[in-house]
Amino acid sequence: MTVDKAIDKTPPIVSAQASVKEAIALMKQTQVGCVLLVEQQKLVGILSERDVLKLIDSRQDWQEIAIAQVMTQNLVTLPVKDVADLSSLLHPLRQHCLEYLPIVTEDNRVFGLVTRATILQSLPPKIAEAIDTSARLKQELEAYREIEEELRINEQALQLNQNRLDSILSSIEDVVWSIEPYSLQLLFLNTAVEQVYGRKLAEFIENIELWREVIHPEDKERVEEALNALYSTGREELEYRILLPDGESRWIRVRARLITDEEGTPIRINGITTDITERHKIQEQLRHDAFHDGLTGLPNRNLLIDRLKQTIRRSQRRDDYRFALLFLDLDRFKIINDSLGHVFGDRLLVSVAHRLEKCQRAGDTVARFGGDEFVILLEEIADANDAIQIANRVQNALKTPILIDNQEIFVAASIGIVIGNSRTYPNPEQVTDLLRDADIAMYRAKSRSQGNYEVFDPSMYTYALKRLQLENDLRRAIVRTTSPEATQPEFSVYYQPIFSIATQQIEGFEALVRWQHPEKGTISPVDFIAIAEETGLIVPLDRWVLKTACYQLRAWQAQFPMPAPLTMSVNLSGKHFYQPGLIEFLDSVLEETGLDGSTLKLEITESIVIENTEAAAVMLKQLRDRKVQACLDDFGTGYSSLSYLHSFPFNTLKIDRSFIKQLGMEEENDEIVKAIVNLGLILRMNVVAEGVETPEQVAQLKDLNCHYGQGYWFSRPMNGEAMTEFLLGAIEG
Repeated sequence: MTVDKAIDKTPPIVSAQASVKEAIALMKQTQVGCVLLVEQQKLVGILSERDVLKLIDSRQDWQEIAIAQVMTQNLVTLPVKDVADLSSLLHPLRQHCLEYLPIVTEDNRVFGLVTRATILQSLPPKIAEAIDTSARLKQELEAYREIEEELRINEQALQLNQNRLDSILSSIEDVVWSIEPYSLQLLFLNTAVEQVYGRKLAEFIENIELWREVIHPEDKERVEEALNALYSTGREELEYRILLPDGESRWIRVRARLITDEEGTPIRINGITTDITERHKIQEQLRHDAFHDGLTGLPNRNLLIDRLKQTIRRSQRRDDYRFALLFLDLDRFKIINDSLGHVFGDRLLVSVAHRLEKCQRAGDTVARFGGDEFVILLEEIADANDAIQIANRVQNALKTPILIDNQEIFVAASIGIVIGNSRTYPNPEQVTDLLRDADIAMYRAKSRSQGNYEVFDPSMYTYALKRLQLENDLRRAIVRTTSPEATQPEFSVYYQPIFSIATQQIEGFEALVRWQHPEKGTISPVDFIAIAEETGLIVPLDRWVLKTACYQLRAWQAQFPMPAPLTMSVNLSGKHFYQPGLIEFLDSVLEETGLDGSTLKLEITESIVIENTEAAAVMLKQLRDRKVQACLDDFGTGYSSLSYLHSFPFNTLKIDRSFIKQLGMEEENDEIVKAIVNLGLILRMNVVAEGVETPEQVAQLKDLNCHYGQGYWFSRPMNGEAMTEFLLGAIEG
């Protein structure tokens, strides 16, 4: 074969932008095992069948890839000027173990293509076989070298990955372990075991039973059960305690997985152990917080209810089992809290809680029910005397003043007591009834006096229901009366005249509220004023009475002009001292009615002044600025302190009817009345005697120089229309 015949002058040529798919099609068409790639008519690369096979193994999208991305670029070429004979063609093929040798011109254009197969066909069979064998051996040697290099690279990568894995396993806080499934011999264990278990890693290697030995005795059985279950479930997760060398317990969570071979035979157990002690402490704290009061640390309402249910269930199992519930409410705590601040009030509650805990017996529960309310649950008592004894113990414990910031605070508690057994509270769901009854008894104790207790009986519940109904009726009645759209008011104002004892002339009136219930008829103020006070309904009721009385007084002053204008006394509840707006309301009433403030008298009791000293001082000054007079009502029944009489700008002193009723019957009582009148005279205050019912009482009051009197002897209270007729008769008389 000549050189010209050995060189294919029309080899398959494609653009470098062609796809691999197009190149393969050209190979099939030309029956040549490669294609030459040209760009701007110059050779830039070659793509052979061998290259395509490698590409197919490594890429799924091989057909659409541009040849330029996968072609052999640093190819061996032979300049056409160096072509002399077949030997000059064979030499580079053998030297570089090539299958294909492009022949190029000086400017790198394609001249032709020589294939090793074409050259070998032109040689004698033995020479061709030798050359082919040599080339094949070189190719295999090159392949072995490639494999060896690939193995070396893989080993390096494997070692790097192993080092990284060891580093990761050594740095994580969880214990990573692997053991043989039957002997439990350690296969792997990272260094985190030292931090979690407090023992050296070597100790676990030397003693394969150590992990079992450190399990908390109370948890060993659960751990063994989980380990046995692992062989059937394949996965187990368990939380249990371990003991550290110093005896401290620690909570861990173990997640284990059984690894099997293709036939399902266990080959190892892999697992991760996590220290969950802190999480467990947080959970315990959350559980504690859910059932304990955050301020005092006592059991809260939730825990109390749970224990009450348990107690009722216990009583169901024993007919002779009795228990008691003491419901405590601190008296006057709101005044302390409002005057000294909530922080001070909280510290007081904590101190009270500590004292209550000292009063309980073993097995009893002291709980904070909410606000200033506490509950004591007494388990297994003999009778009510046991509960009363604890109630007395509580009262005695609270008698000693509590010292906070060098300030002594005196507190007392009203206590409601309920005695329970399987007959009175047979159902655990009656906890609400039990607490309700204790609350009812507590309010009954509070109504008697401060620092008292009361044992519940069923009649109290009946009374409470009636009282609740009366409260609801009271709310509706106030709305029906005070609403601008009211057409059938249930309340009305009655007026009782106040007479000058010296002249027997009318000086003024006291406004008294009356309630005509549409179904129950007349309801005494004794029955509803206390409820109005407790619920705060007294505020809108007082304002309505004040406004109504001012309108009526202004009308009488216009109808019956006198040298000294008629006056009106209106009772004022202490609730007004806790709510803003009274002075603004008073200003609007005086302006709206045109009434001179000097003819209006507001009556307040001694307790209001004592319990609200600062607020009372401010309000009394504001009243004086408006020339509104202040009357001290029911003097002698409360504190009867001379200091506030001198300190506060009172204009009038009213002697309570209880003293007037006994006037002339007991010498001691007469002296008290005389002392009150003289006190008023000394302080230049007007003195009014309430509840005057006999001419003898009038005579005695006149002898004592008491200024004014009111009572049935002078006149019963009347509505506005009747009082107008009374005034007409009095003037005519």
